[in-house]
Amino acid sequence: MVKAYSNPEEDEENNQEAEGRPTTVQWALPSNPDDFHTYINHGCTLDSRNYPIYPNGQTIFVKTPNMDIKNFATWVALPPTAPGSVDKLLARKPKCKGAAGRCPGTVSWQACSETGCRFDINQDTGWGLMRHRGTHNHPWPESKKPHELAQEEL
Repeated sequence: MVKAYSNPEEDEENNQEAEGRPTTVQWALPSNPDDFHTYINHGCTLDSRNYPIYPNGQTIFVKTPNMDIKNFATWVALPPTAPGSVDKLLARKPKCKGAAGRCPGTVSWQACSETGCRFDINQDTGWGLMRHRGTHNHPWPESKKPHELAQEEL
């Protein structure tokens, strides 16, 4: 049975084991946009428009059709979410394309098994929903190049 909670406190209460760690992350398609409201949990890093660049906890972000969010649900390649796809990606030893192709580093993956993030976007209306569950108990990697939004603000 799949349940979706529009209330983060209710979701947290119903999606936690006794020791406080998230159990399997459960999602359902949002059927009524009015049931969801933006909720930013502690530990999130926000941009100047209060969009969670690095989400954490039970964060919910509602994107209304009139919002101009440059990086809402964007990914530069096919997402490596299928079983074994991250291992296949890393086995190719991909090079970092940062610093205009001069970065000597390689791409790495920070495993974070107790978190999940989902984006739902209504293509007709432009309404969108970002839902995040779980806590990242690791530092986020440092960006190697200026963020698109930071460049836009300059």
